Amino acid sequence: MVGQGDYGNSEVDARVSVLGIPVHVVSPGKALEVLGRAVETGRKMRIVTLNPEMVMRAQTDQRLAQAICRGHLCVPDGVGVVWAMRRKGVKGQARIGGVDLIEDLLNQHAEHKQELKLFLLGGRSGVAQEAGERMKRRWPSVEIVGSRHGYFTAEEDEEVIEQVNSGAPDLLLVGMGLPRQELWLTEHWERLHVKLAVGIGGGLDLWAGRTKRAPRLVRSLGLEWLFRTLQEPQRFSRLKVLPKFVLEACLRSEK
Repeated sequence: MVGQGDYGNSEVDARVSVLGIPVHVVSPGKALEVLGRAVETGRKMRIVTLNPEMVMRAQTDQRLAQAICRGHLCVPDGVGVVWAMRRKGVKGQARIGGVDLIEDLLNQHAEHKQELKLFLLGGRSGVAQEAGERMKRRWPSVEIVGSRHGYFTAEEDEEVIEQVNSGAPDLLLVGMGLPRQELWLTEHWERLHVKLAVGIGGGLDLWAGRTKRAPRLVRSLGLEWLFRTLQEPQRFSRLKVLPKFVLEACLRSEK
């Protein structure tokens, strides 16, 4: 985990347990600062964007729980996680969406005209490539050093790792769904030559224009999850974990 000795910031070092999963107490601005410094210094970091579905899945999936806990920075991406943190006495914690965090990083580099090398991994055939093309138009300072769909087998892992490493990206975005993206990054972390890696879920579909982002007002109300579910009705089945998450958070007493 990121510690005070790494970044000299006790705010980043502070963590709270949400159903046994440690999540950092950190502001969006400080999280962005941590990512920016990792790119600048070359410090290798894996960012976990935690939501209630991940927390509940980790209750019965020990490999996923370990993968989350081994991330260098775990931010609350999900209003349920923020609610659970506030319930445990963390005042003023804001939701830090993975897509927002990455876009803020890209905006920061674009503002300073700093190049950022990006590799996109995941989605169906063509999604990562389309996302890269659209991101390049939106952020001209971004250099897309590679892209690949997420439907590859374990036998192809070596080929994928070589493809990623050949581009030497500053930032690797992996959108292969839960739990695969976190497990894949954890399993191959030592061999990936990247500065930053983030499991981004459906972010590639958003950047490719396959799905639409919720309006800013909807996001500010914490209802982006509902907007996405209305766009993708197949996501309704995933919402079943929310009542159980709330119940568990209310009933369990954690240190």
